[in-house]
Amino acid sequence: LFQTCLMCHRVGDQGQDFAPALDGSATRENEALLTAILNPDAAVESSYAVFRITKKDGNSMEGYLVKKDDRGTTLGFMGGGSQFIQASDIASQGFMGGRSFMPKGLIDNYSDEQVSDLLSFIKTLN
Repeated sequence: LFQTCLMCHRVGDQGQDFAPALDGSATRENEALLTAILNPDAAVESSYAVFRITKKDGNSMEGYLVKKDDRGTTLGFMGGGSQFIQASDIASQGFMGGRSFMPKGLIDNYSDEQVSDLLSFIKTLN
């Protein structure tokens, strides 16, 4: 179950850097962990909000802001993929305030026992 978390989070040298590292989660309260998992928008940190790019052709993309400079913007996606969009193709861009990069419903199909096991494992991460 935890492998899904590593598609965006990092623990030690495993996983991705698109979300806060889960090292040190052993000290977090269960309520805070559950809020972050069940309602990620309620606990979103500004640098982990969804970043939207609207291109001049009218298409838009949303992801994690990896890098933004004069040449363009790179968005990251769950699982580690990324895409660079040239500045000349961008009509507008910015963070979607209050919308976490972490999708809602990630554990909707988990049983109560699986959710309990996941929380128990996360609570071992020092």
